[in-house]
Amino acid sequence: MNKGITKLVSFIILVLLSGCTTINSNKYYSYRVSDEGVFAISPAYNASHKTLEVIGADQKTFVDLGEGYAIDSRFVYFRGYIILDADPKTIKVIEDTYAKDKNRVYLEGREIVDALPADFATIKNKKGIIFNHYPYSRDSKSVFYEGKKVPVCDLSSFKLADKIYKNWAEDSDCIYAEGKKLQVEDKSTFEFIDRGYWHNGVEVFYKNKQLEGASVETFKIFRKFHG
Repeated sequence: MNKGITKLVSFIILVLLSGCTTINSNKYYSYRVSDEGVFAISPAYNASHKTLEVIGADQKTFVDLGEGYAIDSRFVYFRGYIILDADPKTIKVIEDTYAKDKNRVYLEGREIVDALPADFATIKNKKGIIFNHYPYSRDSKSVFYEGKKVPVCDLSSFKLADKIYKNWAEDSDCIYAEGKKLQVEDKSTFEFIDRGYWHNGVEVFYKNKQLEGASVETFKIFRKFHG
């Protein structure tokens, strides 16, 4: 491409971008402020990729906080929609679509019931890696999985069971698969097999479902390979 064409292309791009500003593009949503209003833009890889006008947003005070959250002088937004009763003065993005203000904690813009914002945090494994898109989280009184409270056996010893399986957790008395307590009466009898399968020395389970007729001695998992 010669220099003349390069300059022309650059000029056209500048013209197209004039009069609008894209704020803090991230892996979830970006926001564009223009003379016509404020717009939320879904990521290109999203099957429902679209641009949504943020109705009623104040262009002069609008700020993108990242992870799909934004504020103006009056409201807090997630992916272009107002979060009712959220406080724009104290809202803070935690990480991975979690946020909190002085009164509540939010996951993807929805309140996590009973979560305490003062000491709320996501739970990571020893390497600091969050297992999936909606990790376990906790405060001083409760544990949550994907924003729903998990009735744990022992809060003080609760931790991710990263040596067992992805999205599993444990405490001193119980084991949990994706936020649900497994039917383990005695942890000393628990033995993980693979891919969510485990046994207690007598019965075989897939996560929290007993496999009727399965034998601990002969049960095997066959991996499927594609040529």
